[in-house]
Formats: sequence, structure tokens, C-alpha cells
Amino acid sequence: MTEPISICATAVHQASRNFAGALSRLRIARGVSLGGGKTTMRQLSSNHSNSLRRKTAQRGFSILELVTVVAVGLILAAIALPLVQNITRTLRLNAAVSAVTGAMQSTRYHAIFDGCPYNITFNNTANTYQVATEATGGACATAFTNVGTAVPFADPKRVTLDQNLTFQFSPGGSVTVTTGTNSFNLTTVGATTTKNVKVTKYGSITVQ
Repeated sequence: MTEPISICATAVHQASRNFAGALSRLRIARGVSLGGGKTTMRQLSSNHSNSLRRKTAQRGFSILELVTVVAVGLILAAIALPLVQNITRTLRLNAAVSAVTGAMQSTRYHAIFDGCPYNITFNNTANTYQVATEATGGACATAFTNVGTAVPFADPKRVTLDQNLTFQFSPGGSVTVTTGTNSFNLTTVGATTTKNVKVTKYGSITVQ
């Protein structure tokens, strides 16, 4: 009875060792497989990201996108151009009005300061004005003498004056119109924008 029991014990012990070894090998094999799987997924993810970056960098702009941008730019330019032209015309007209009224006021002040008559003549062909005076530094002369040369107040191609004008200013500040009328218009060329200037006999100037 002792020998069969010993043989069975030895067989059981050997089977246990074989089972333990097989289990150990299975665990190792499973760990390697999982580890390899994780590495492969990381590599695939990295490769995919790099591929997307390369495609994005190489994509650029499509023809449709470029055409859309150009079309939007042309539309904005078409809208803005008339506005810019109107603003430019208005600024030119305002500058011409300021030049004319400023020259008239300055001439009147000189007549009052020097105590002798002055006059200012506006030429609507050349868009210039010429100042003349009877002042000589002493007694007033009996005839007007030009002061300097004619001064342009606007480009004739941009702004028009509706008439030739001559205003005479007395030492007392009063105004006499010797050529044209005391009311005249300045108009921008190519538009209907007009400024009316009125001069009273007392030298007051209004612009409408």
C-alpha cells in the first residue's frame, strides 16, 4: 500500500509543477501581447496625427476661397468709391469757400488798419483773386495798385465760380460791389454740391 500512495503523490506533485509552469508562461505571454498592443496603438495614433498635420500644411487656399475673397473686396470697393469721391468733392469745395471768404475778410481788415481803400478781384476763369490798395505808407493814392500777384483759390477743373467779382472795402469797413453781385456761388465740378456766399455792405459774410 505504501508504494502506490508514493507513486500517486509524485504524480500529483509533478502535475502541479507542470500546471504552475504553464500558468506562468501564459501570464508572461499575455503581458507581452498587451504591451505590444499598447505600443502599436500609440504608434498608429502618432502616425495619424503627423499625417493630418502634413495634409493641413499642404492644403493652402482653394480657388473658390480666393474667388470669394476677391469678390468681397470688389464689392466693398464699389461701395466705398462713391463715398470717397463725394467726401473729396466736399472737402475741395469747403477749401475754396474758406480761401475766398478768408481773402475778403483779410482785405477788409487791411483797409481798416491802413486807413485807405482796398479792393479784391476774383477771376472765375483762372479761379484766382488779386488784391489792390490805395495805401502808400502815407497819404492814400487816387488809384489802386496791385499787391503782389494773383493768388489761386481753387483748381478750375475741380471748383467753379459763377461770376467775376470785385469788392471794394473802405477804411470804415463798408463794402461796395463794383463787379458782379454781392451773392455768388461756388460749385464742385461733376456734382451738384454748391455753396452760396453773401456779403453785406457792412462786411458780414454768410455761407449757405
